[in-house]
Amino acid sequence: MSEKETRLSGLQIAESSEETNAKFENADNDDLPVVETPYTIFTKSQKLGLILLVALASIYSPLSSFIYYPALTAVANDLNTTLSKVNLTITSYMVVSGVAPMILGSIADQLGRRPVYLLVFFMYILANVGLALQTSYPALLLLRMLQSAGGSATIGLGYGVVGDITQPSERGAYMGILGCGPNVAPSLGPVLGGVLAQKAGWRWIFGFLAISGALSLVLIAVKLPETARNIVGNGSRPSIGLNKSILILWREKKNTLSSGQQTGASENVPQVANLRIPNPIRSISILLSKDTAPIILINAVFYTAYSCLQASLSSLFINIYGYKELEAGLIYIPFGVGCFIASLLSSKLRHPFELSQNLSRIGTDAVRHKERYSRMTTTALPPVKVFPRPATTPLNPKRSLSLYSTPVYEAWFTCSLSPHFVFSLMAGS
Repeated sequence: MSEKETRLSGLQIAESSEETNAKFENADNDDLPVVETPYTIFTKSQKLGLILLVALASIYSPLSSFIYYPALTAVANDLNTTLSKVNLTITSYMVVSGVAPMILGSIADQLGRRPVYLLVFFMYILANVGLALQTSYPALLLLRMLQSAGGSATIGLGYGVVGDITQPSERGAYMGILGCGPNVAPSLGPVLGGVLAQKAGWRWIFGFLAISGALSLVLIAVKLPETARNIVGNGSRPSIGLNKSILILWREKKNTLSSGQQTGASENVPQVANLRIPNPIRSISILLSKDTAPIILINAVFYTAYSCLQASLSSLFINIYGYKELEAGLIYIPFGVGCFIASLLSSKLRHPFELSQNLSRIGTDAVRHKERYSRMTTTALPPVKVFPRPATTPLNPKRSLSLYSTPVYEAWFTCSLSPHFVFSLMAGS
């Protein structure tokens, strides 16, 4: 072969190689596996610490409601009003707790979790201080609504933090841990309320909530970093202003003093999205979804009966059986125990289900990548095992409900446990 032919052959080989590379590069990149950045930079211990912190914060919404029940009769007598009017403060509390999270949750998605956490706890503390000092029924009604607006958003914010820092394959277990915070309140709240109302007076119920809320506000301001993914991504992007915790500010100042120069990290901070007017009506569209509507309807029926029973139980036992506030608070223990155990059980049942879902998705993606690669090369690939999707696997109906809706399982467990305790108290009376 001549030198010219050799050069030509080499050129053809090079061109052929370039064409082959171009085919691979011009292929549908969406179908090819790519190396992705970690979903979050938080370690397992850091995630657990953050979940425990937001679980503590989320306890205030149900705690503020349940701690109030044993003192209803005492509040009505002290304010010279009827028990029916005092019960309206429970209704107003629940109405606001259903509307406020839709508005504050939308703001948290835009500005970040930390600023909204600080705002709602500031509102919550002010409301409790006012409730401890007020002397009229209108003030009680309005301040209870403000208290609900501040406390009710903490549960939704907690679930937002879990979604920010955990992958779907592990999210169920962390949701169960988060649920332990709100679910311990049904048993803890009435006992605390009964003790405070009987020993120190009902006003100290709100004093206790103000003090404990202030301590939680300090913990959040110092320890909780910003987790909203539109602000910090997977946690690797720096934050500014209220989105930065006091602990991070202290560490940055310490590093700056030790190095003697500015870090310049703030130059890479992304712009925070402009605050838009929240539209709570958009949340109602979830009711029209065929997947979520049945679960929401079932939860609504259970929670309606649950709330009616909880709100009237203590006052009925006080008026009919002559119970003291502390004794009236003790009858709520089975509710809290049932909810707490159900939350732990649901996290254990939900985790394998979510794992099988992710394995199914990964297996399907692997088959698609293999077929794509086989069309471009003759090199054999090892077989890929595809896990069956859970949707095609028959599940026990009770287990399916517990997997998809923790409150349904909690309500079932609570309703099956608490009547035996209540009936035994009535029989003993």
